Amino acid sequence: MLIKIINKFYNILKRVNIKVQVRELYFVGKNVIVKDEVMFVNPSKISIGDFTMIGERSYIRGGGRIVIGEYCQIANNVIIVTTNHLTNSELYYGNIENQDVTIGNNVWIGSGAKIMPGVRVGDNSIIGAGAVVTKDVQRDVIVAGVPAKVIRKILVIGGEGKK
Repeated sequence: MLIKIINKFYNILKRVNIKVQVRELYFVGKNVIVKDEVMFVNPSKISIGDFTMIGERSYIRGGGRIVIGEYCQIANNVIIVTTNHLTNSELYYGNIENQDVTIGNNVWIGSGAKIMPGVRVGDNSIIGAGAVVTKDVQRDVIVAGVPAKVIRKILVIGGEGKK
């Protein structure tokens, strides 16, 4: 019985923590869904557009700005980071660079994908599960792999797709 009470209390605290983190984001659109155990670091640098969902245990670290568009589906265990260590000195400690990350509208990011600093993901694109995205992704493409490469273009029926 005591274990059940402790588990309920723990689950309530997790949800409260996520709600607090979401309130600290720079911008949150309408009907945004943030699942359990998502972690936002430097939330004041992060914006999330309308009708976007972020899956369980995703880690989104703003040092530079992160802008996530509308109608995005971000699966569980996704990592989005804006900070990298520079390699032009003897010490990595304290030798960092922040680069913004932009994710367009109607983007689907598969489970376990990693979006690295400075990346722009174009509208209506898909990032395959486990991909490591180190370079910009055009709109209307599917990328996968380590490092992520274009697998194929997405045929958009009816023109430009959702804006």
